[in-house]
Amino acid sequence: MFDGKAAKSRSGPVLALLAVGATIVCTAFGASAALAAGNVAASPVTPGAGYPAVTAVTSAIAPPSAAVAVPSAYLNPETGVVTPATRESRLSSSAFPVYYITSTNKGYLSGIHRCRLIGNDGINQGVECADLYAVPDSSDGFPGVDVSAAAEGFCQNLGNTSDYPACQAIDIGFQAAQAGGTITPFWGLFCGAATGGPNCTTGRQSEIADGAGAYIHQDSITGCVAQPGTVNEYWTTLESGDSIQLPSGTQVAVGGNWSSQHAIVCPG
Repeated sequence: MFDGKAAKSRSGPVLALLAVGATIVCTAFGASAALAAGNVAASPVTPGAGYPAVTAVTSAIAPPSAAVAVPSAYLNPETGVVTPATRESRLSSSAFPVYYITSTNKGYLSGIHRCRLIGNDGINQGVECADLYAVPDSSDGFPGVDVSAAAEGFCQNLGNTSDYPACQAIDIGFQAAQAGGTITPFWGLFCGAATGGPNCTTGRQSEIADGAGAYIHQDSITGCVAQPGTVNEYWTTLESGDSIQLPSGTQVAVGGNWSSQHAIVCPG
């Protein structure tokens, strides 16, 4: 994670959007490749709204030491029924994962990871991904949870999808959103000379929006309503105009916002 970020603002020239058509490769945390593929393909952004399937790989974006929170249950938004987390409920086409955040169940939210292709130059492609990150917080005297947007950007070789060469630049804006509640300012994942950030490195670059005003705090005093459209529903939005400069120097950009899978998040 790149430290010292401020709320994101975008400047510089508008970049041309290249044609897409390559495969995006990403994964959900803590799952086998087969389950991750099924989960990503079946999980809509909102009930009834599907999105293209992606190919899963076994590597997760979180470093080995990163904490990962797993769903405690799944919500059927059509019936309002919450059932314990099982393989069957997880693969439901409209299920919302429900996370109870505690000292032992915290960090990146498993199953929320969602990616989109920005563009390619015939050799490498630029990919950005959206995640959610949640940790317990009782600093105001009430047991609660802090929910942060998280994002990932990387360059990936088209012929060897396990190869992540260093991009020349990555410029991604992302924010956390709460249904019927708060939307945070855009936070930035920057690297490369063109952005004024540190040099990009090989591998998948990740960032958590955990600075002042960049995350959403929820107290347990508000209770937990495990239903869509309530303040317990969260997601991460990636900004329209995000761009990646590939190793060749080719710049690719994308239009339209993009979101992670939605989740129900509650203090444990």
